[in-house]
Amino acid sequence: MKKRVMISSFLILLIAAVAFGYLQYRENNQYESYLSEVLVNDVAFLSRDIMMADLMLDNVASEETVTAEELAAIKENYLGIHEHGNAVVRLADMWLDSVDNADLSYQNNPFPTYMSYNFVRYIEELEPENASEDSAISLTEEEIENIELMKSVNDIWVKAVTDNLEGTTLPTSDAAREELQNEPRSIRMRLVTDKYWDTYVGSMVNDEDWVDMVEQMQRETEDYETEVENIF
Repeated sequence: MKKRVMISSFLILLIAAVAFGYLQYRENNQYESYLSEVLVNDVAFLSRDIMMADLMLDNVASEETVTAEELAAIKENYLGIHEHGNAVVRLADMWLDSVDNADLSYQNNPFPTYMSYNFVRYIEELEPENASEDSAISLTEEEIENIELMKSVNDIWVKAVTDNLEGTTLPTSDAAREELQNEPRSIRMRLVTDKYWDTYVGSMVNDEDWVDMVEQMQRETEDYETEVENIF
């Protein structure tokens, strides 16, 4: 009788352990699915904002003029970079704390989010008072140089995106310039293609591509930190 009781107790404990393990496994899968869903959208928004800002800065630097409408659009892109960049960096912190990340060179720091907000403040300084949206404003030599510095930093971010994320593409400036003026929403949606969603939906959190993107942005932007702080 005592032996039967011991066997029954063991079986009950075994069943309980298996059930608990299954619940933990299911909970972890649900958590990973949730993080992947949030992450895949934030990274897509971040990528689009970075690439749209790049196209618009290139156009402004080439024309050496800017309209109030263009300034508003550039500002909106950098606010998006700040918002979605913060979200992606926070998710990287959370996720990498829960996995073995000893071999990753990712560092917890505010790149690129703090620089994007510096750029927002500068764009606000350029915004004219009482000007129509489509009236062109001539830029000074110093302002053009500052725009070109913003573009140089943004080029690094574009490269980090397109180097590491499947299904992200930036059209050449010449091909995109006219469309940018006439159909900005159309070109924005094409910057992140179906290949991106097919690759990452449901599984992005377990893919290192997005972590590599953040790490590259952080590492290659550091050289500009002092200059950005001094100018903006």
